[in-house]
Amino acid sequence: MVIYIDYKFCTNGTFKLIHLEELNCKEVGLYEYVGHEKIKANDKSDTIEIAANFLAKLLCRNIDVDPRYYWVLENLYELIDSLVDFIRMYKSGNVVQRKYLMSPGDKSAITVKIEDD
Repeated sequence: MVIYIDYKFCTNGTFKLIHLEELNCKEVGLYEYVGHEKIKANDKSDTIEIAANFLAKLLCRNIDVDPRYYWVLENLYELIDSLVDFIRMYKSGNVVQRKYLMSPGDKSAITVKIEDD
């Protein structure tokens, strides 16, 4: 099993990503970030746990929210939590889930793709 996590955040200053080297992430413009993570471990359960932990770390260690926009924390939490649930509930096959930070028209999104080997 392989899990791919692709993300793009266009934050307009509401938050920024920090410690970009931990995330395999690039700042591609003012408050614009793009990153990709490929996760593959020896067994399915390890791969799932590593992917879930990557998303949790992204939320807890790598997002710095401007205090004027504290409400975005709830949106970020819900986004990450729904994707962690998606990963942990995976059964089999090739599946993709894309979640947007605010709405489907938003430029900030995370896509999780899970493939069987």
